[in-house]
Amino acid sequence: MCFYDLEPATFLKDTWPKARKEHLCSDCGETIRKGEKYNCLVTVFDGDLVPYNICKSCIILSDRITGTEILRGCGRYEASPPIAGATEHLIECGEMPWETPRQKHWAKVREERRRERELKRSKAS
Repeated sequence: MCFYDLEPATFLKDTWPKARKEHLCSDCGETIRKGEKYNCLVTVFDGDLVPYNICKSCIILSDRITGTEILRGCGRYEASPPIAGATEHLIECGEMPWETPRQKHWAKVREERRRERELKRSKAS
């Protein structure tokens, strides 16, 4: 699946700073802790200034997706998932290797609801 039909974003900043404070990853939503290195991007896309903070795990994941897409025949430009889109791509494909905080939360809610239903059934019996 090649990703782009649009013009690429213009990159104004692409650095790997060490976090001086906690940030949230723009892709997976995990916390980038103080002292960790992360990819700090500032882009212009369709006239809008768009900042991103992306954790190392999501950058590695994006690189793996890009490599797989190149092997499937996409050109280098079309093979890369959108910025901060690696997690979404894997969720859509059903290949997410770990759970995001949002997924963990809803898994917990579903489990609690399942237990409540089982408890009601056992009381009714």
